[in-house]
Amino acid sequence: MSNRVVITGIGPVTPIGVGREDFENNVFTGKHGNFKRYQLRDGNSTELGFIDADRQIKSLRKEVLEIKKHASNERKMPKILADDQRIYKLALLSSILAKKDAGLLELTDDVGNDTNLFFAGVTPPEDTAAGHQKYYANDETVKRSAETEIHGQRATAISRLLNIRGIVRESAMACSSTLDTIITGFKEIKHGESKLAFCGGVDSLIGEMVVEVFRLMRTLAQHAPDKTITNLCRPFCTDKTGTVLSEGGGMMVLEELERAKDRGAETRILAEVLAGSQT
Repeated sequence: MSNRVVITGIGPVTPIGVGREDFENNVFTGKHGNFKRYQLRDGNSTELGFIDADRQIKSLRKEVLEIKKHASNERKMPKILADDQRIYKLALLSSILAKKDAGLLELTDDVGNDTNLFFAGVTPPEDTAAGHQKYYANDETVKRSAETEIHGQRATAISRLLNIRGIVRESAMACSSTLDTIITGFKEIKHGESKLAFCGGVDSLIGEMVVEVFRLMRTLAQHAPDKTITNLCRPFCTDKTGTVLSEGGGMMVLEELERAKDRGAETRILAEVLAGSQT
């Protein structure tokens, strides 16, 4: 069996833009986004990108309530939204945006046994000695950390929020993790193992240690001493100076072509996935 696989929805959550239309428009018009200046140890400065996750979730109150109504772990929803670890908020936000973009937000019966979730995420621990002492100061924070840092636990929690009852896998392949989830979802649908897959990941690992590692590797974009460049994040710019770190996330809805047609989603098809490989 070899099914055709299409993309029917995406949910980008970035400092440049949140949601497909906002993100696309800002990328191609060169909007700088929500970045803050960050002082480096060597005296120079860079920029870090942040997401106002709480404000974005509040702006999607109707959609959040719809998700909560059908979630298989509804009681955990308030805890996840209040959790110190931002990975859940970013994942929930990108998932809602992807479902909405694919026209699946209210089709709860369509998201269930034949739907898979392939997820990649990095939990942002405090990366200073003082931060560790603060974070692990009591039994409750240790318990919460253990619950969320076990491999696969985050993907499981997200699958319950989305009412996904198919295969759930969490990828941990560093920078290629999210790409791995997309290729895995593509192969599952192509070979008839599922009809629908949510594939994506989030990252919020922008603490001091990570920033300094990128600085030492000399890949980090920095402000010029003469201050001629004020905005470091400039997508597709020919004179960009390096990497700008940011938190963010994105979820993609992959769907078997005939299934998308059957639910009248032909106009929502953004692209067709033709091939992918993993090593």
